[in-house]
Amino acid sequence: MARDVESLALCMRALLCTDMFTLDPTVPPIPFNQQVYESSEPLRIGYYENDGYLQPSPSMSRALRETKELLEKAGHTVSVLEPHVYHVGARSWGDVDK
Repeated sequence: MARDVESLALCMRALLCTDMFTLDPTVPPIPFNQQVYESSEPLRIGYYENDGYLQPSPSMSRALRETKELLEKAGHTVSVLEPHVYHVGARSWGDVDK
């Protein structure tokens, strides 16, 4: 994604702008929040390993577990999410060829 956090933040500042929300209606209109980026408060982070449609590779599953453990050790709250929206999209896409 980027070589360092600051480069990724710069990219997100450029992408999460009013122009992008206008050009691509699939991008939720949530602008980059500099205060959250600079904050040292613990974060609440949601993740999922499996969208119910495609299985992650073993290396991706390991990377997710290791990242989860590191985030928790750093004091963040990490919770498993159920990606309901992706289930619907995956089923709809699968029905296209029927």
